[in-house]
Amino acid sequence: MAPALLGMPWHVDHLAMRVELHPERTVVHCTSTAVRTGAGAPDAPLVLDGRGLDTVEVALDGIVLDPSGYELTDRTLTIRPGRVERCTVRTIVTVKPGGANDNGVTARDRLISTTCEPQGFRRITWSIDQPANRATFDVTLVAQPAAYRTLLANGHLVDQGVLADGRIWARFDDPVLSDWIARAQRSSPDIASARARWTLTNSTVPGTFTIPAGDSLQLIDGSPTMTLVNNGRLILAGNVVLGATLTTGDTTTVVELRAS
Repeated sequence: MAPALLGMPWHVDHLAMRVELHPERTVVHCTSTAVRTGAGAPDAPLVLDGRGLDTVEVALDGIVLDPSGYELTDRTLTIRPGRVERCTVRTIVTVKPGGANDNGVTARDRLISTTCEPQGFRRITWSIDQPANRATFDVTLVAQPAAYRTLLANGHLVDQGVLADGRIWARFDDPVLSDWIARAQRSSPDIASARARWTLTNSTVPGTFTIPAGDSLQLIDGSPTMTLVNNGRLILAGNVVLGATLTTGDTTTVVELRAS
């Protein structure tokens, strides 16, 4: 069971994506592994966020659903897996590059890029697009080499090649981050136990948290980790929620940070 963050009944912990790049219409295949957190009813539906997506296909645990098997609006995709602890959802969507404020997929001359922060990922595929939902990714990019000779994504390049139709592809994953999060969650698999053993103390300055002396805090954000020790302060701007690991001696716990 995944950590119960912000009362969300589901947590998506891994996404495998295939992104077929095109300046007019990019096709995104996404397989999401979702785990119940224990929050909400045992049969609570899985609700995914999305904006500006043309949905081609939705599948649950390998079975393609007809439109009566899910609920689709311009902002949410709702699936009812029933009383299961884990499920896999596969979606295929098409996206027109150039989302609002350049969020999601953006096209420039001989360049396609993505902007996912703070909530631009929902303009790329159906997802739980919330800061508290931390996940690992396996991403394969596909493109015509005449238009896009270089393929780059966050993570390590693990394989690449040429398809039968002449398009090039490259696959990236983040094994280091995956292992780091897994080790932290094995030590303390739920937020409730982490809070019971250690509490972030909010100072008189809103959004500033005091780290107890001798402890170290590392953010789970996909970037190089930041460690604060000896009563250092972590400053969060606005209504921000972050996942982090706290190390006290030989014990590592998963914690949640919230600005006030």
